[in-house]
Amino acid sequence: MNPKNILQFWRDVEIFNLPDFDPKKTTLLEKNTPFPWEMKKKNEENKKWRYTITFGNIPKASIIEEIKNSSSKNIEKKQWEEPITGESCFSVLTLDENGQPDAKSYTLASFVLGLKALSKNNNMAIVHTDLQKVTDEYLERYNIAKLFESKEENPKGETISWAYINKEIQYLKTLNSWYSDEIKVYCSEYEVNKNSQQEATTFLNSFYLDDLNRLIEDKTQLSLTLQKFLSSETPSQKYDLIETKTDLFATINPKKMTEGRWPSELKYGLCTAQLGAVNTIFSELSDKSGMQGVNGPPGTGKTTLLLDVIAQIVVNRAKTIINIGAENIFGKYNQININDSKFISIYELNTNLQKNFGIVVASNNNSAVENISKELPQRKKIDTKAFPNADYFSEYAKDFTNEENWGILAAALGNSENKNKFYNLFWKSFTKDKNDKSIIDKSQSNFYNYLQENQELQEQHQKEFELTKKQFLTLLHKFNSFKKTAVDFHNKYEEFSKNKSRKEELEKVNNGLINDIKFLSEKITKLKTTNEQTEKERDALKTLIETLNDRKPLFFFFHKLFSTQSFVKWSNEASDIIEQFNDISSKITHFHKEIKEYEKQQNDLEDIKENNDYQLNIIREFENKYNELKNQLINEYGVEEKNIFDENFIVKDLKEIHLLSPYHSEKVAKLRSEIFLKALDIHKYTILANAKNFRNNLDAFFQMILGSAKVSEELTITLWDSFFFCIPVVSTSLASASRLFPNMIENQIGWLLIDEAGQATPQSAVGLIQRSKRCVIVGDPLQVEPVVTIPEALVEKLRENHNVSNIWSPYLTSVQQLADRISKYGTLMGKDSEEEIWTGFPLRTHRRCFNPMFDIANTIAYNNQMVKGTEDKNEHEYIGVSCWFDIQGEGMGDNQVIPNEIECLKDKIKELKGNGYQGEIYVISPFKAVADQCRKEFLKEANVSCGTIHTFQGKEADVVFLVLGSQPQSEGSRKWASSKPNMLNVALTRAKKRCYVIGNKELWGKHPYFNLMAEKI
Repeated sequence: MNPKNILQFWRDVEIFNLPDFDPKKTTLLEKNTPFPWEMKKKNEENKKWRYTITFGNIPKASIIEEIKNSSSKNIEKKQWEEPITGESCFSVLTLDENGQPDAKSYTLASFVLGLKALSKNNNMAIVHTDLQKVTDEYLERYNIAKLFESKEENPKGETISWAYINKEIQYLKTLNSWYSDEIKVYCSEYEVNKNSQQEATTFLNSFYLDDLNRLIEDKTQLSLTLQKFLSSETPSQKYDLIETKTDLFATINPKKMTEGRWPSELKYGLCTAQLGAVNTIFSELSDKSGMQGVNGPPGTGKTTLLLDVIAQIVVNRAKTIINIGAENIFGKYNQININDSKFISIYELNTNLQKNFGIVVASNNNSAVENISKELPQRKKIDTKAFPNADYFSEYAKDFTNEENWGILAAALGNSENKNKFYNLFWKSFTKDKNDKSIIDKSQSNFYNYLQENQELQEQHQKEFELTKKQFLTLLHKFNSFKKTAVDFHNKYEEFSKNKSRKEELEKVNNGLINDIKFLSEKITKLKTTNEQTEKERDALKTLIETLNDRKPLFFFFHKLFSTQSFVKWSNEASDIIEQFNDISSKITHFHKEIKEYEKQQNDLEDIKENNDYQLNIIREFENKYNELKNQLINEYGVEEKNIFDENFIVKDLKEIHLLSPYHSEKVAKLRSEIFLKALDIHKYTILANAKNFRNNLDAFFQMILGSAKVSEELTITLWDSFFFCIPVVSTSLASASRLFPNMIENQIGWLLIDEAGQATPQSAVGLIQRSKRCVIVGDPLQVEPVVTIPEALVEKLRENHNVSNIWSPYLTSVQQLADRISKYGTLMGKDSEEEIWTGFPLRTHRRCFNPMFDIANTIAYNNQMVKGTEDKNEHEYIGVSCWFDIQGEGMGDNQVIPNEIECLKDKIKELKGNGYQGEIYVISPFKAVADQCRKEFLKEANVSCGTIHTFQGKEADVVFLVLGSQPQSEGSRKWASSKPNMLNVALTRAKKRCYVIGNKELWGKHPYFNLMAEKI
């Protein structure tokens, strides 16, 4: 399958993304009244006014209805379907302080043209072409010169009058013949930076539409990582880390262990799967592009894992800096024009530091993004007792969060508000005057001024760099010594195991040999004793024969010839003796032969035993070395024996193994954390030794992202990597990414970490994946799924138009699932069932929920694979154990709200607070109408948060109330909520200690997943 077919399908879906419009935040323009730009208004220093005109105020429900009417597919309303709420609009027009539009001011909502194409059954590709035509028609309507025809960089039109507004309304009516209501016009006004360039409100349409269109173009070469993401092929070799323990063990080999560690509390190490995941990410992706999915059920430490990934990337860049040298970080400079009177110099960054180390953390869950960018700088996220001096320009991070901060580790830059906020806090400091207006205070400390001040100390900082470099290399050497010991020990296990079996076999054989040799020795001794006795008898007979010979008759020949009586007597006597002599001699010969044979057998056995003893000595020497290494890990490095990969580790149950922290100790954790902190110092002194270069580049960077300067693609990379050099992590929502990185440069981002990827539509990440060299996709397809607002039947129609498999449908898949399917390391969930699914690297140690929440979630969603890493503690009475308050009742209409349940909720929260509970309380419902009603009831309660399950993804509280709702007759709504385990799984796992369910137990208890909860609670 051509991957661009998939992109075209996703592009078609995004065409019908409906823009949000809130008329309450704007002003309705009354016909023929003065416009805001016609009134003289003061503006703040270094600011200017900007206006946005919005055409139309249309209920989204009306647009969805028209989509259904225009589609050839039969789209039925599901009984439980929540009503579409909110308003949308047709188009927007941005104006400067004089009320003038420019060539880029206009945006038409793409759904307008999508509806037109849908009604005519046209290929949706025409929408992209039609949007270009719309731009041309706009320029004609507003008398604006086309860009290629104008000498101006961004030509402007005349000041907007009511004639233009009326003309625009008529134009929109021709495009929206289905809409018969009046098209109202709204205006919003706001102040922007004086040097900021005017931009179109591209967010009116899908955040992802432009990226998708650019990727579809024939000239665009898809990156290897994106090609892999869009490939129909899955890895030929997969490693099931739950099914096959040896595959899991291979991931924790200390040869893969990273040098850096986030300086969190020393006693806590990564559990087995977390360690394996970090090791695998770097062993698989360090030197090449690619993607790794990580499957993290609730409370399994996804953020903890990401922190260690970030730490190692910083360490890797520090090693590169050392190889380059602080004096070789920058090359030649380029001048760019900010405005007619201002230029700025940009210094080219060493190519070894470009497109390799920048870290972008993204999610379509804004709270998840905010958590990362807020947590990294906070002092409470590190072990301050172990690292009291941890500091990375902390003075300039003091206002990043509401907590005490230790360093400028992350910047939230996704949208304009975040960019301006970070700029003001970090680069240009502001204070409030008596009229509560922001003014620049040149005397106030900020990073821009700090770099100016430190320029004169360049030589000193170069010396500090060299000293830090030596300290860093010393720490690396210490870690490598530990790593060598651990690797030597770990890699000897296979030989140790074989030796153990061989030793047992050899000792068993030797025991048999000893017995056989003893038996032969005893037999030989016995034979020799018997032989000696026999030889004595033979010697006696020999003497007797000699005596007998002396007694031969005289003239023996004649006696023998004539057989005399004397001869016969002698002869008979001699014959007996000789016969006895010969018989005994024969016995002696046999004894000698037998003794010789037994002695040979004995010698052979002794040779075998000697060889076995030699082999046993080698094995014992190996065991001694093996045990020396083990004792070294225990005694010198402080690793607990249970965390050492040995014969006891291997035979443990997989659930026990997941609770362990292989090769972790406080001493090793401290060493690895110090390596990370020293790596930050390497960055710090490199920045200070090159203060002028960094100051110029960061200044240009902020001008670029704030829209005050245009920069070439090549210099864009330099500016971004200069910023990443100073601040390792940038967080953004997936929706804001294309604005933050407007250039579609392949692999411009070193590392993309997507969090909560299970709830991201597949098309939402393709632009960032194209821009990123390596992608780590973290999430859980068994939690909140992607939200798709357009009708499923229309999605199916668009999919069929491009002959694309349903695995690419945003209704059936997510970024997480697509990343998981191409990950070599993972596990098979729901084996031999219809719900069988391959997930990415499985994290399984859960450290959040008490029971029964853990047991229920583990059973309904994770095949009981999760391992509980917390103990249930009853340190607070709450209002009893987790339970189900069985509430009967009905409501009005079909909005799923049951008043009796709301009353029960109010009573129970009042009781809970009456018992002295002052912590956070979450109130969750599967239905928006129920959540909205709960929110109204608790508007004034600061610590009570209400919402649907989507609202609380990634969050946790000690106490959760699950308000089920659902009219008794609305069986379909309960079937929908119980069609998958996802909703109940998320709701339950928000609760750390108590979950109280409110709803009709009989009605809900009949449905999958909820029936188990009815048994357990």
